[in-house]
Amino acid sequence: MRLSKIFRNIGLYSMIVILLLIVVMVAIPQLFGMKAYKILEESMEPKYSKGSLIYVKSISPRELHIGDDITFIKDNSLTVVTHRIVDISKDKQYFTTKGIADKLNDEGPVYCMNIIGVPKIAIPYLGYIMNYFETNYGRVFGIGIIVLLVSFALFPVKSGKKSKSKHKTKIIKGNFASEV
Repeated sequence: MRLSKIFRNIGLYSMIVILLLIVVMVAIPQLFGMKAYKILEESMEPKYSKGSLIYVKSISPRELHIGDDITFIKDNSLTVVTHRIVDISKDKQYFTTKGIADKLNDEGPVYCMNIIGVPKIAIPYLGYIMNYFETNYGRVFGIGIIVLLVSFALFPVKSGKKSKSKHKTKIIKGNFASEV
């Protein structure tokens, strides 16, 4: 197999794998009503490690219990946090939460309108990768990789070697050919 064909196949198969990963990581969870969030702190270790990517499914606040992990919007800062419920108001209008690794409860209650949902799937370290690709350097790197793979797939790499044969074939009228 020629080197150019190998590079072309590598580019083509790499693009297919990348597209499948994107579908698995984004489209399929959305079909099941889940959305991805990154764990940026260590407050939920060991259950959710810093740098994990979690998939959160929405839930009615009435279905939540003490001990459930919830993802919610914190106060006016609009920061998304995942913590464990440690107390629930009688009317289930607000919840008290804390990180597994934290000693103290979070400041202020989490109101039911701020609850996004409950984590269903966690993939360690994938949050770091997603975080990197959200930076300018990460976007440039990602675009560069895509351009490189597309060029491998679409444009064959020439090996630079010339034919070793010194003889050329000349076509003559009829069915005969002779060497020159």
